[in-house]
Amino acid sequence: MVPAIRKTAWWSIDPNSLPMMTQKIHDAGCLLLLDTTSDEQSFTSEYPKEFIVDTIDRIRPVQTNLLVSTAPAEVCLMETFPQIVRDSYALAKLFVDICNVTDISSYMLKNCTFHLLQELRWNPNMPDDISKLPSLIELTVQIFMKLFAYNKTYFLPRFFLPEVNMFPKNQDIQDKKFEKWEIKFVLTNLRQNFIDSDDSDDCDYDGYNI
Repeated sequence: MVPAIRKTAWWSIDPNSLPMMTQKIHDAGCLLLLDTTSDEQSFTSEYPKEFIVDTIDRIRPVQTNLLVSTAPAEVCLMETFPQIVRDSYALAKLFVDICNVTDISSYMLKNCTFHLLQELRWNPNMPDDISKLPSLIELTVQIFMKLFAYNKTYFLPRFFLPEVNMFPKNQDIQDKKFEKWEIKFVLTNLRQNFIDSDDSDDCDYDGYNI
C-alpha cells in the first residue's frame, strides 16, 4: 500500500488520443502513486518505528518513485461493459486459478479484455448494443488468444498507457516460453485446439506437453 494523489480529470497523456473514451472516464482520470523505496526497508519489527524513521531521515532522504495508476479510468470503462463481458473476464480469472498457472495476472487479463472490446468495436456510449459480441465462452477464449498474440511479441500495452509494456522486464527465453506454455495450457482446458507456427518452442512441463 502506497500513498496516492488524485486530481479529477488528470492524465499523464492526452486522454482524447485514447480509444473508448467517455466524459465519465475522462473525469475519473489517473492516480499519482508515491512508491517509497529504500535499502532501509530491511529493518524489522525488532526496532521501534520512531527509531527507524529517525535513523532513515538522518542517513539520507528516502527515494520516492512517482507511478501513474489508471485504476479509476479502468473501473469506469469496465462499468460500461455489459454483464456478459464482465462475466467472461471473471471466467478467465477462474480458469487461471483452476489451471494453477502463476505467470498470468488478472491485470493482464483485464487489459486484454479492454483491447478485445476495442477490436470488436464496442461503443461505451451505446452500452446496450451487444449485437457484435460473441458468446460468454467465446469471449473468454478470445481474451486468452489476445494474450497469446501479445506474448509472441512480448509487448502487452496497458490500455490507457499504451507505451507501457505489462510483461515483466528482463525475463529470459525460458521464462517467456513458460508463460507461453501457460497460456496454451489454459486454452487447451477451454477445449481450444489451434495451430501455433512456433510449436518448436514448446516444452514439456511437469508431464504436460502442449
